[in-house]
Amino acid sequence: LKLEPREKLPFQARIEREQAWRRMKKSSLPGDARFPRDKSDYDWLSIPVADIGVTSSFTDGSGSGDGLDSRFYLLSKGDLGKMTAEMYLSGDDQDGLDTSRFTFRRDDPDADLLGGLNATSVMAGDIRTAEFPLIGGGETERGVGFTNERLNRPREYDTTFFEGNLPPGWDVELYRNEVLVNTARTGAEGRYSFNQVPVYYGKNEFRLVFYGPQGQKRIENRRIDVGNDMLPQGTGEYDVSLTEKHSVLHDPDKGSPLRDEGSARLNARYTYGLTKNLSVGTGISSQEVNSERHNYLNLGAKGNLEGIYLSGDYVR
Repeated sequence: LKLEPREKLPFQARIEREQAWRRMKKSSLPGDARFPRDKSDYDWLSIPVADIGVTSSFTDGSGSGDGLDSRFYLLSKGDLGKMTAEMYLSGDDQDGLDTSRFTFRRDDPDADLLGGLNATSVMAGDIRTAEFPLIGGGETERGVGFTNERLNRPREYDTTFFEGNLPPGWDVELYRNEVLVNTARTGAEGRYSFNQVPVYYGKNEFRLVFYGPQGQKRIENRRIDVGNDMLPQGTGEYDVSLTEKHSVLHDPDKGSPLRDEGSARLNARYTYGLTKNLSVGTGISSQEVNSERHNYLNLGAKGNLEGIYLSGDYVR
């Protein structure tokens, strides 16, 4: 005689749960386990990946701007000189090349760059300047920069940024925890940038959705944990950039010079993990403002206590 219940009995559900738990424990990895990293070295020269586009429009009427107008762009990325070289060029059939950008970068998660400096990233060309509290930062200028900050970790505990090269005419949507935060449309400069994006204590799931003019769609997901990712006690991180203000490597559309253009700008910061919940930092910034050299000193502290994140900065 075989009896089968119409609904699962409580003891049957419990047995299934226990079996699932045992399978999960067998398949789970130890807490200190790490998957082996497939190390890919930089080449002296590689065939670049390139995205080339040309758009044309024709206007027929009585205006002086009637006729055929065309624009072009080139976005390429590959290895050169043991670094990643990224180039963006754009222009039109009237003025030729009007936008250019060249960046060289090398990343090393093992922090073996620049000898005793143990850098994780080295940049040259048109780079992003190091952030500096209250004074600013994050501009694209020609120069050099290096840092030993862990890769793929926010440089600030209360804000972050997203930027990159993108062909003209593309739209970008930025979501945080499934909520639309910001949007952007790339122009002739071929670059999108979301600066000072707030992050909350705990888990922040970001999603970048890219839409191309011909119906293309691309999605990038990034996760930022705030609070549990403070600097370990006894470790320090630095971020340094030395650039020329308001200048890029090659500016084909040279107009009237901006005030202080070409003057040296130094941004440097250092953060130290005092305890597992408290980090202190200092920094210096030197730049010209209205043709006069200004030097700034920063002292700051960041920490969290029972889920409450606190930060403070003093600049003089």
